[in-house]
Parts: sequence; C-alpha cells; structure tokens
Amino acid sequence: MIRRARDRFGLYPEMLAADTAESIYSYEWETGEVYRILPAPIIHGVVRDIQKSVEPTEISAKFHGTLIRLFADLCAVIGRERGLKRVVLSGGVFQNTLLLNGLTEALENKNFQVHTHQRVPANDGGIALGQAVVAAAVSRDKCLSDKKPIAAGNRSHNRIIL
Repeated sequence: MIRRARDRFGLYPEMLAADTAESIYSYEWETGEVYRILPAPIIHGVVRDIQKSVEPTEISAKFHGTLIRLFADLCAVIGRERGLKRVVLSGGVFQNTLLLNGLTEALENKNFQVHTHQRVPANDGGIALGQAVVAAAVSRDKCLSDKKPIAAGNRSHNRIIL
C-alpha cells in the first residue's frame, strides 16, 4: 500500500506519515558482543496493518515512531552498559527529517548529547568526505610511524554511531 502510494503520488513513507502515531509496532533485539535488531516483529506489524486496511499515513507514523523508540531505547541500554552519553546520527537515512528530528528529541530526552551533520551531507557526499579523511589519517599515520596504521574510526569508542 505504501509503495503504491509512493509510485502513484511520488511520495516517500516519511511524507505519508500522520502527525502523530498513537501506537508503535513491537520490536526486539538480541544482545551479545554485537546488538542485532530483529526486523520480524516490525514487519509483521506492518503487514497486519496492511491486511486490516489501516491508512498508509498511520502505518508510516507507527513505523517511524517504532524506529525512533527502538533506536532511543537501544542507545539507552548501550549507554548505560558502556558509560556513553554521546550519539552520532549519520548516513543517508537521516535525510528523513521525521526520523532525524524524532530520534534527536528522543535521545536528548534520555540525556544524550546528539551529533548530526551540520556542514556535510548525510548521504554519499558525506561518505566520500569521510573516506578522504580516513585515507588522509591512515596516510599520515603511515608516514609518522613504522607501526601498522589504525583507521580513524577505530581510535575512539566513546560514542554510539547510528
């Protein structure tokens, strides 16, 4: 239903979202060395709503609300476990202003310091710049040391990156 609306009207799901969602879909994650988000409960919820002919605006709002709550809750768990209070929101998904603004607000309400793109785009342009920065750091480290270079992204583990 959402895809048909996008195809017909040229809209993306965040543009379809109602102003607020009264509920969210169920979500789960697995813990361990790496946290793994399980998409099945969310997908099942969306499919059930489509089968019940729920309006695409409500499905979109619930989906976005679910992702915001899921990511904020997961950051809170990781933050408590590792003593982290900073979160970096990066990547093309954060061109979606509904997700960006909602997650920023949810994280700030959990007392996180949230960092987002200010001068560099969140999409491929930012990725290219990031790759150039890492390459420069690796090149610099290689020139300054005989040791094996460490990629810039591996030097600091004091923040959560989504």
